[in-house]
Order: sequence, then structure tokens, then C-alpha cells
Amino acid sequence: MKQILKLEKKLRKICKEEFGFKPKKIDIILNLKGYRAIGQFRVMGKERSIRLHSYLYKKYKKKYLKEVLVHEYAHYINYMINNKKGKRVFPHGKEWKNIMRILGHENPRATTTKFVL
Repeated sequence: MKQILKLEKKLRKICKEEFGFKPKKIDIILNLKGYRAIGQFRVMGKERSIRLHSYLYKKYKKKYLKEVLVHEYAHYINYMINNKKGKRVFPHGKEWKNIMRILGHENPRATTTKFVL
């Protein structure tokens, strides 16, 4: 969990430098299981969270965090920027891709690694 918090802190710093705001800390929960999703940004009412796959995190550690946590955090930033403007954006649209590039992924896609359960 220490690696998760460290990366989240780094992402918050990048957000402040690049977008001019420092987002609130977001709950990051290791509770996804099964084959349906390897990560998820979730909005429930006023609550926002990122859910990660516990088994994949244990198996792949840094690679999983670098790709999946950053991917989900980009959804969070996209939501924070565009939801305030009332703008509807596609989950992996141009706004999300630009955010991913700023976060260090030169060729952003849904995922670049095939994580095997």
C-alpha cells in the first residue's frame, strides 16, 4: 500500500503543476476480483474512488501501478476538469489521452500490458 500512496502523491503533484489544481486525495481500494476489470474509477454520489485488482497488484506490483493506477487516475483528473465545465467526454477520448501523455504515457491506450490472472 505504501507504493500506492507514494504514486498517488506524485500524481497529485503533477496535476497541480500541469493543470493548476491539486485534487483531493482519492480513496484507492484493493477490492476488484475476477476477470471483468483490472481497475476502475468510480463516482457514487459525492464519493470518488479508484478500485484496483488485489491479485494483479500483488503479482505485478510496479508495472501494474504504473499502468493501471495512472490510467484510473487520468480518469479522475479528466472527471475533475471536465465535469465542472459540464462537458461530456468519452472515457478514453482525446481529453483522457492528453492527460495520460502529461502523466508520462507517450502512446496512451486502454492498457499496453496484458495482465494475466
